[in-house]
Amino acid sequence: MEVDVSGAKLSRLARGRCAGQSLRARFPGARPGSPPAYARLVRDVDWGEGDLVLYGVSMRLSRGFHRRLQGQVALLRWDNFPAGGRADYSGVVIDRQDRLARLVLQRHGSEPDRPLTGAFALPEGRWFRLSVRQRLSPGCAAYNEVSVDGTTVARSEVPNMRPGQPEVERVRFGLAAIARSQRRGLTLSFSGPDAAPAPGREGPDAGL
Repeated sequence: MEVDVSGAKLSRLARGRCAGQSLRARFPGARPGSPPAYARLVRDVDWGEGDLVLYGVSMRLSRGFHRRLQGQVALLRWDNFPAGGRADYSGVVIDRQDRLARLVLQRHGSEPDRPLTGAFALPEGRWFRLSVRQRLSPGCAAYNEVSVDGTTVARSEVPNMRPGQPEVERVRFGLAAIARSQRRGLTLSFSGPDAAPAPGREGPDAGL
């Protein structure tokens, strides 16, 4: 797994739960005009249309995380940036407007995000497991499901790819992306990032 950092810091937790096994992602804040910031781990994958995939991470948002938001922050997402051109990505983001999380789809450089699920809340100040299961498809075969600590909090059958989209090549975890409008600092800890094809391609009811 690759470390990828810009305008932020990634360090190992020295104390507390999961000490030595967890990472702290810290964005110290930025001035107007600063380049994009992120502090994340990146895992290579090879996913395409029809694949049933599962990706997730254990995470702890610092107390006050939502209150400090001034722009959208992505916590985990897949993309096909190595394929070149205008990349596609999908994952869990928290929006500044309502401080709620959503699973979204976007093509880099185009606005706005396309919501794939309704909104859901994420806790602060404690560890939780955030997981996403998707059947990748530009059509009616698509499926999206988000769970927190094993409980489903959002699901849909909204298409999660565009026709002819290149295969998914990477999944990012942590402060995966931070909007340029974010000026205040943000901190979270994370552990156990994972991304893999889910067993079989039977559909949303397939056992994981």
